[in-house]
Amino acid sequence: MMTSRATASLLALLAFFSVTASSAGQPLSPELISNIKPPAAFAFRQAKKLTRQYPGTTCLDFTLTRSKRKIGYLCSTQSEKFLRDFGVFSVPQVTSNWEFSQRREVSIASGISSYPAARLELKSGATIYAAEVDCDLKGGSVYRPTGTCHVAVRYLRHGGVLYGNFVLEDHASKAKVATKEEIIALWESLPNID
Repeated sequence: MMTSRATASLLALLAFFSVTASSAGQPLSPELISNIKPPAAFAFRQAKKLTRQYPGTTCLDFTLTRSKRKIGYLCSTQSEKFLRDFGVFSVPQVTSNWEFSQRREVSIASGISSYPAARLELKSGATIYAAEVDCDLKGGSVYRPTGTCHVAVRYLRHGGVLYGNFVLEDHASKAKVATKEEIIALWESLPNID
């Protein structure tokens, strides 16, 4: 049973990073897979519904291991439509010579507002742009901001984007779901795939 779970986890991670690896033009190595060490607080599985809706996109659903509560998802995408639909807007910054730099101005939009994303340098050397935004945890036909989510994007040097959306707080039940530190630790657990 444990072997089949480990195999399923490995296959899900392989599928998740296949888009990223192909965009960089490099093969996905077993060393890369073995370096993925998500924090023990999280479990994941492939998010097939979301993946089917956007070509060039692979997503993983994350749950808390202690409660089995779904807390969010992490996606690898090359789809501009995915980014627009999920409220990510980005403009490369211009240097003094009118050249575009690797830095960006990123904003994250929710159903009712827009938030500037802060640039965060991870210990791994990767850069993410993150914001705490209002989010609708019920997903009804009318948007209601019933929670706070941590949304972050990581732009890959050779194309593609990693997008993460995780619940920090459920306002309806007045419950803390995950901490910002746990979410950053999850981002830190991803290998440097640039």
